Amino acid sequence: MRISQFPKPVLTSRSKSLGMLSRRPDLSREYFQRYYETSHAPLGMRHYPFAKYVRNHVQGEGDPGFDTLSEFWLDGRRADERFDPVKAGAIMDQDEMKFMDRSNKRAGPVMEYLLFGPARGVETEPVHKRAMLLTRSAALTDEAFLGLAADFGQQVCAANGPAIFRAMLDVVRTLPGGGGVASASVPYLAIPHAGILWYWLEENRRLDSVPEPPPGVSVTAAVSMVSHETSPELLATAYGANDDPVPAT
Repeated sequence: MRISQFPKPVLTSRSKSLGMLSRRPDLSREYFQRYYETSHAPLGMRHYPFAKYVRNHVQGEGDPGFDTLSEFWLDGRRADERFDPVKAGAIMDQDEMKFMDRSNKRAGPVMEYLLFGPARGVETEPVHKRAMLLTRSAALTDEAFLGLAADFGQQVCAANGPAIFRAMLDVVRTLPGGGGVASASVPYLAIPHAGILWYWLEENRRLDSVPEPPPGVSVTAAVSMVSHETSPELLATAYGANDDPVPAT
């Protein structure tokens, strides 16, 4: 039984997925992220029925093993007869070759929890975040990891007070066989983390105090990011735009 001084984490999504994506070795991070925002993301919006789509771009000189961490939710109501995942995957594969290290594509589903602050809305301006990448002891149950990670995340909030606007936790779900998700040609590898703590930071603020994580939970990296979200209106109008017409039946 979970005994904690902090509020219980609030489950906010069962349908969220993450993509950890890296640049080709011959390209700079700046080029990779610019191409992602101006070309790859708009292409994906035309071919996938996203309900919500956020790109979190790594800032600074450190190397957490990826350059952009994308969050996306598919809209099942719009995944109608026009949506062909094989065709969409083949189109995205061709674009990935232009800028992405396809040997290091990682993706998978997560459970998203709100730990602190207001529920997520639509963010129309770039947002500064700090992400902590977590690993777990094999001895921990899923329930125990959720409780320990959530308590640790809220301890960080308590230690940094007004610097944090919102905190959330993604718990990575393990797919059968331990792999990631499939693509049209090159499969995605599994996400090598048990969870991710996300902190929305107030302007010009940072995390000045981070307590030690509890036994069984480790922080492998803390990453500064700037996120960009596409509005629901643009997602709705982009899907299917400039696509091949659907044959009449």
